[in-house]
Amino acid sequence: MNIRQILVSTDVFAALWTKRQAGENSENAILERLLGLPKGPPLPPAMLGGPIRIATGQDGSIYNRMFDVRFPEGFEIFRTYKGRDYSATVQGGRWIMNGQSFPSLFALSMAIIDSRENPWMHWKYRDGKGHADFISALRNIPPELDETSSHPDGESAPPRKKKTAAKKRSVRR
Repeated sequence: MNIRQILVSTDVFAALWTKRQAGENSENAILERLLGLPKGPPLPPAMLGGPIRIATGQDGSIYNRMFDVRFPEGFEIFRTYKGRDYSATVQGGRWIMNGQSFPSLFALSMAIIDSRENPWMHWKYRDGKGHADFISALRNIPPELDETSSHPDGESAPPRKKKTAAKKRSVRR
């Protein structure tokens, strides 16, 4: 089996997973169906543990490998949509909102919005000093996904603002 890696934006990745059907546990399986291809052999387990997977810790946390962010048990996020306030908390390795469980940020957002969105740009959290910021500020963007790392003309982009000690990849309450 030949395997190739492709890079897609977070929005494209999220949109792809909205097309998932029961039993499809990889992007490859979703795309095979959408493209009308015959179902191939399952991907090796090592491939399924790649950087885009979300893992739950035994401590009840959620870890996003793509952006190297760990949301600890009890971590709360919030947002307003169409004038209504929403909040969700990490419990048992899942997002819980109004007693309902969600496996991912994207699934959480899809429960309240009318269309697809990048949840990293809409949900907020409070830092250790009580200041609100978008959860996107917690991400550690890999260079190959960082649109600010270089310009099409080959020139280097201005350096990104470094994270402060208060905004480490592992969120602290």
